[in-house]
Amino acid sequence: MKDLIEREPKVPHAINLLLFIIIISLGKTNYAQSSARDSVSPLEYEVVNSLFSDGVTDSVFIYNKTYYDKGWADYFNPQNFSRITSRVGIPTKISDSALRQILTDRILIKIKNNIYSSKPVAFKRKYLGNNIILENSFDEIKDLKKGIQRISQPIIIDNIAIFRKIGFSESPIFVLKKENDKWQIIYTFYDWLIIE
Repeated sequence: MKDLIEREPKVPHAINLLLFIIIISLGKTNYAQSSARDSVSPLEYEVVNSLFSDGVTDSVFIYNKTYYDKGWADYFNPQNFSRITSRVGIPTKISDSALRQILTDRILIKIKNNIYSSKPVAFKRKYLGNNIILENSFDEIKDLKKGIQRISQPIIIDNIAIFRKIGFSESPIFVLKKENDKWQIIYTFYDWLIIE
C-alpha cells in the first residue's frame, strides 16, 4: 500500500529558504510603498511651503487633509496632453512644447498612477510655514468666506512636482521644477475656473 502512494518530490532546503526570503522581501517592498503615501514626506512639505510660504506674509488657510479625487488623473494620460495645454493659466514660464519635453510619456503615466493611488493624508502643523493655518472643515459658509483651500499631496518625480489646489472659484494644477534648491512654478493649467 505504501508503494501506491506517490511521494511529493522534496524541495531542497536552500530553495525553501530562498523562496521565503523572496516572499518576505516582496512583502516589505509593498509595505514600504504603501507606507510612503501614508504621510507627507519632507520633500512634499518643501513643495507646499514653496507655494504658500515663500515670500508670502498673509495667512493661507488649507484643509488639514490632502485632496484625493481621481478625476484629474485623465489630464496625465499621454494621449490627452492637449487637454493640459488647452487650459493654460498664469503663472506659466515655459512653452507648451517645452512642457511636453519635460512631461514625457513615462512621467505622465507615473503622475497618473500616483493620482489613482492617492488617499487622504493629514498634514502636520510643525512642518508647514508659519503663515499656513490648518482648518478642520472646508465646506461651511464661514469656510468659504475665509477662503479655505484643499490641496493635493504633491507628486514628485525627479526634479518635477505636480500639485493641485482647489478653492471656491478655481482649481489650478501647477507643474513645478526644482532649480537652485528651490521649487518654482513653471506651468499652470486649470481644471476649472470661475471668473467673477
